Amino acid sequence: MNSDDAVQAMAALAYGARLDIFRLLVQAGGDGLAAGVIADQCGMSASTLSFHLNQLKAAGLVTNRRVGRSLIYTANQDLVDRLIHFLGETFRPAGSGGGAAAAPAAGITRVLFLGLRNSARSLMAEAILAREGDGRFHALSAGIDPDGAGASAVALGLLHRRHCPTQGLRPKGLTELLAAGLPPVQVAVILCDRIDRVALPPLPGNPVVVNWPLPDPLAVVGTEADIAARYDALFRLLHDRIAALVELPLPAAGDREALARHLAAVSRRALTVGVA
Repeated sequence: MNSDDAVQAMAALAYGARLDIFRLLVQAGGDGLAAGVIADQCGMSASTLSFHLNQLKAAGLVTNRRVGRSLIYTANQDLVDRLIHFLGETFRPAGSGGGAAAAPAAGITRVLFLGLRNSARSLMAEAILAREGDGRFHALSAGIDPDGAGASAVALGLLHRRHCPTQGLRPKGLTELLAAGLPPVQVAVILCDRIDRVALPPLPGNPVVVNWPLPDPLAVVGTEADIAARYDALFRLLHDRIAALVELPLPAAGDREALARHLAAVSRRALTVGVA
């Protein structure tokens, strides 16, 4: 994040009503809130709410998606984290440990899913954890070698049917995230066996790295039914591991060895993706 981006975000929040709206959306997490619910809780007319939501959207702080006849608004938690990280680095006094990784928000564990292109496996993992994280996890994803082809339409369709958040979900390169000011993460999950963890660049927060190598659904050749079946199997496997990650009690913050053991226990609960 640069200064212009930070100023734009802070300017949008420098109004009491918009700050109240945004606080509600942050508290709602990945599920978001319908416009009518926001209006009721903030005591605003539909026209006033629409104006403030448009200001927040223009600053990139809020996204929306249509569910049936309702518009659901969601806070852009990734931008919030980058803004907090930027402000922390900007206003930290010299000599106060600026070289150390900033601590995550209390009770929040950031998980970075890494794939080759960030177009299927890692995007699906990000969306599943965003749905299942229950406010205790913040999911991110990136690709080591993105090819610019865009997200898998099959993956996005499956996520939508499973009620996982897809608004704003797009392939991102790891270098792009790092250049934009990736906030410190506690866990990095490698989902592709073609990624060498030793060759990874230094990641903010010095996360514990775990390998969950999964077959690339983009490599499947066959009928539409064959491809859909592979994506369904991949979803079930990712959901099983992510559910285990969410359900098992996390070790105390800062205990890297305990966190590594915890992740190993999650990995042992793995299922296998069948190959037809």
